[in-house]
Amino acid sequence: IGDEYGMAIVGGDIVGAPVLFVTTALVGVTQREPLLRSNARPGDSVAVTGYVGSSGGGLKLMLESPETAGEAADFLRDAHRRPRPAIAQGQLLAKAGVTCAMDVSDGLADDLGKLCAASGVAARLRASSIPAHPLLRRQFPDDCLSLALGGGEDYVLLFTGPAGLVDSLLSRLGEGSAVIGTVEAPTDRATVGSVVVEDDSGSPIALSGRGWDHFQRAATEVE
Repeated sequence: IGDEYGMAIVGGDIVGAPVLFVTTALVGVTQREPLLRSNARPGDSVAVTGYVGSSGGGLKLMLESPETAGEAADFLRDAHRRPRPAIAQGQLLAKAGVTCAMDVSDGLADDLGKLCAASGVAARLRASSIPAHPLLRRQFPDDCLSLALGGGEDYVLLFTGPAGLVDSLLSRLGEGSAVIGTVEAPTDRATVGSVVVEDDSGSPIALSGRGWDHFQRAATEVE
């Protein structure tokens, strides 16, 4: 990966521990304005640069039925173990004039909520537009939506922008890229940071999980 993206591994710390762990930090510069999660505006389209839920499907498979074999199982395990950063897609967005983006690491619904909170807006998603890979749908037909919304660790980019600009980029972003909803101004029904997922009839769908909460265990222990 380092060779592929022109990175160098410099320095490091070695300590004793009962288990193996690796901690890394990345430092870099940008020649353009950075893509920020605080630049979403009401009326923007919400889109992703690829399929979501595959990594979560791989984790679910390894935890619940690790002996499962086949094309779908191999794909999902690989998606979880070897995620690929969306470097080229991010560069394309920046060059095209997109200013609001973040990666999907904690789950689509959760990360979109963070983006909306930073931007002072809300969002509404169409469940049928959220792109889950065909092999995820094959392996988990009943759970693919919940995995797509809450699985996390896909590292595709979640971004917003004017509808015309976003639509013009989809064919260049590659397989799985899709417009999945819209950004809304906060109201009594849609508070800042809220994300509503609707079915094709416009009825809201209850979210069974919002993604990974880094502080959940710590908060439980404090209580």
